[in-house]
Amino acid sequence: MSNDLPKWDLPHLQNHLQYAVDLEFWTIPFYMAAMYSIKDPSLEAYRLIQSVVYEEMLHVQMAGNIANAYDHCPTFDAPLYKGKEIPHLDFALDTPDPRKQFDPYSTKIGPLDRERLNTMCLIEYPEWETGHQPDLREKMREYGSIGEFYDAVEVGAAELVAYLKGGRNQVDFFKNFYRDFAQQTVTQDGEAGLKQAVNLIKAITDQGEGQTESKMDIPEEYQNTEDGFHPDWTHFRKFSALFIVSLLRRLLQHIVFHRLLQHMVFPLEFLIFINKVCNVLIAWILFIFWCYNFTAHFLNAPFRKNN
Repeated sequence: MSNDLPKWDLPHLQNHLQYAVDLEFWTIPFYMAAMYSIKDPSLEAYRLIQSVVYEEMLHVQMAGNIANAYDHCPTFDAPLYKGKEIPHLDFALDTPDPRKQFDPYSTKIGPLDRERLNTMCLIEYPEWETGHQPDLREKMREYGSIGEFYDAVEVGAAELVAYLKGGRNQVDFFKNFYRDFAQQTVTQDGEAGLKQAVNLIKAITDQGEGQTESKMDIPEEYQNTEDGFHPDWTHFRKFSALFIVSLLRRLLQHIVFHRLLQHMVFPLEFLIFINKVCNVLIAWILFIFWCYNFTAHFLNAPFRKNN
């Protein structure tokens, strides 16, 4: 980064830490509404979204802990869900624009449908897909991705490390769910406290979008070891799996119902049977997908540990 970039002041950083709390808090009701629209809680879709909700609650706690360390007591206002607005994210700032891949989308509270699922993928869209560096302008309030946003926060936190004071109003509700990630608070001052704060930021981004394009798994340190579901999968990977399933279902239904049956008349019972066949085909595709991922994880695990 060039040396002529504007320096951060404490109010600017405190505003950004409030933005972090706002953004993480905003996702929880949105994801939960989609989750509760699934009637069977044993289904993979329900459990995948539930596992993300659990981690978003952790993110709120960690963002709040960093804010308190910089002498800002975060506030929790009722989130607004309208149109296509997501707090402090503007996907148009990314190149390429991820909205072209996940369209249409809506930020209105609703069931797990195409629009809501596209929004979930956009929220967790990885910074490594865009290669966008954080914009550090003084009045910057919106970023192209969550990763870019937290990159900017990390820059401000480092510049203002002299203001960091550990042990200030720290909350620690989730340490028992993470065997290898017990330090979820900022307990020290100055540079030592900054390392703790940066580790919390890294946990948020690594759980959400992943480290790099070739390392999409969550590092073992940040994996939920108690009630996680596919605990090594990032939020983006989980939502992408649901996106692929949704895409396959629409494709099969389009082929069967709109191509093969558009000029024919069949009894309702036959159409129901065809729909069940489509669901069975999707189930088999998913089974192959899970087997592939399990095998890849099993074969690569020793090499990841040696790196």
